[in-house]
Formats: sequence, C-alpha cells, structure tokens
Amino acid sequence: MSINIVRNSGAGRQERRRRPIPLVLLALLAALGLVASACGSDSGAAAGEGAPATTAPQVTLPETIPPGTTLRVGDQFDAFKNLLAASGQDQGFEYTVEYSAFVGGPPMLQAFEADAIDLGYVADAPLVFAQAAGQDVVGVGAWAPGVSTMGLISAPGVTDINGWADLKGKTVMIAEGTVLQSALLTGLASVGLSYDDVETVNVPGGQITTALPGSGADAAILIEPLTSAYLKDNPTSKEILRTTDITDRVSFLITDGEVLKDDARTAAVADYLGRIVRAYAWVNEHTEEWAQKTYVEQYGLPLAKGVEILKAGGGIKVLELPGELAEPQQALTDRFYEAGIIPKELDAASQFDSRFNAVVQEASAQ
Repeated sequence: MSINIVRNSGAGRQERRRRPIPLVLLALLAALGLVASACGSDSGAAAGEGAPATTAPQVTLPETIPPGTTLRVGDQFDAFKNLLAASGQDQGFEYTVEYSAFVGGPPMLQAFEADAIDLGYVADAPLVFAQAAGQDVVGVGAWAPGVSTMGLISAPGVTDINGWADLKGKTVMIAEGTVLQSALLTGLASVGLSYDDVETVNVPGGQITTALPGSGADAAILIEPLTSAYLKDNPTSKEILRTTDITDRVSFLITDGEVLKDDARTAAVADYLGRIVRAYAWVNEHTEEWAQKTYVEQYGLPLAKGVEILKAGGGIKVLELPGELAEPQQALTDRFYEAGIIPKELDAASQFDSRFNAVVQEASAQ
C-alpha cells in the first residue's frame, strides 16, 4: 500500500508524489468527545451575546413525538449506545432508535447525503466541508473537554521539533478532512506559518500510530488514547505540545434540513440531545466507572491514566450554539479557504442551529 504525500501550493493546487508506507490495520478511534470526559453545563448564552445569528428560524421546537416515529442515528464503535446505556439514558424512548455504524466524520456526511441517517456527530472539520459542498447539515449541539487530548507528536528519533515553528519544511502525518487537519492548520497559523510550509501525509487517524515509525514523516497529530499507546511503543518519540484551540476538541451533534422539516423527527432529535447532556452529567460523577468502560476495556490503558485524562480540565462542557464557538469556527473555516482546501469563503454561522439551546439548558439543570 502507498500513501499520498501532498504539498499544497498557495493557489490551492496540490502536487503529489507517492511514498510507500507499510500499514497495519487498526480500529479507528471512536468519537473524539465521547471517550474523553465528563459533562457540565456551560454559560453559552452569555458567550453568544453579539455572536453571528444562525440561519435557522427562531421558533419553538415541537415537543410531541407521534407513535411510530423512528430516529436513525449514526454511531461510531457504539459510542452513543455505550454512553447512554452506562448512564441509564437508554430507557423510556418514545420513538424507535435505529443505529448505524460509521468510522469518522466524512462517511457520516456521506450517509446524510444518501438519506441513510437522521442524526450523527462529527468534529469541527466535517461541518466546514459540508457547508463548502452546499450540504444542508447543521450542528444542533456541541460538547468539548476542558483541555485538549490532541497533540503534535514526533516520529521516532526526531529531536529537532520543539514547537509549531519547527515544522517549516517538515512532513506531518494527518487524516485529511478531520480534526487532525484542523489542528495542524490552527497550529501553523499560531506561529505565522501556512499550510504551504509543510508537507502532509494523509493517513486514516487510527493507522497513524503504526504508519508513522519508518515512514519518513517527521511528526504527526494524534489524540488520546492513541497518543499514550504510541509513546509507550516508541520511547524515542515525544509529545511536543498539546493543542489549545476549542475547535480542536469540540464534537457536534448534527442533523440535516430534511429532518428539521419533520416535526416528529425534530422532537426526537431534541429528546436525544437531552439524553446526551444528562449522560455526560452522569459520567462527571462516575469518572472511574466510565474510564474502565472506555480507556481500559476499549483501549487497554491503565485505569489511572484513563481517570487522569477524564478529569483533566474539569471535564466536558456541553455548549450552546453558536456561543463561544462562533469566532473560532469562523477562523478555522477561513483557514481552510486560505489554504486552498475549500473553494470559497463561508459564513460559519450557517453551520449552527441555535434552536436547541433550550434543550441543553433544561437537561443541564436536571
């Protein structure tokens, strides 16, 4: 198997050359936010004052879910199902939930395009790409850990990278179209570098840990728990830094315009979002139990390490939209345009539907 190494020109044109890299197939990481931490409500209403308005009409959400309603939910490695089951939030549905399994945000967007699901979740980048493609997909809820679990990691034996500025002229392994690409763009911008200043190797996120050693790449963007596992197996590598931007750690609950035209499914989406909010509240109070179910049983990390990751930064905050995400998501959207990755400038406010903020407020208070 070979991997494309992509060099982006300032005009957005890509020059490609082939570099053979042996890959061992791994299961991809599940939802970035769902295995991360605990839940608390956030003062998103105050944060959103003065923020761009969303395009969604400000109307009351329907509350009645008629008998026979079905909500098709896109899941990743049973992350939603496990979260709701562990917290007891999988009981008493007034509608049928049908789950489908996906690996990452891009396939989730394809499923919406094919009218195969009604609800799913992605990180920051897929929302940008959906908007750029004219896809009628919006975020109706969001959550983020208090601190990032994503970082810049060196390849084995590489010692001359100590920060973002040292990446100039280097080769960095990422998964294009995902939060890993977002993190690289944001990190480079923080030191005045552009996407043009590095070469990128496009590898699925779950394969980076095995692809990076011996690949010729200098560094990669990784996220816990993959980072800890990688560093354990590659002692001459190091975690150079952790990302700090909120877009590098946010997860969005997403749906599309056709669902929002249907009162029954819209009400079901609101109910499901409320269950997620309450589930994270449970996780916040049962950190060790959730660490055992996720970091230990799924990823093989020591329990103490899982608890440490979960408690860092005070846990996950459930965010109102657009709130504090308006400015950083717009900045990220602009970076994708400036790098020539998307073809036009976009108003990121269109990526959000703020009508569900009342659901977050009510569930957070319970």
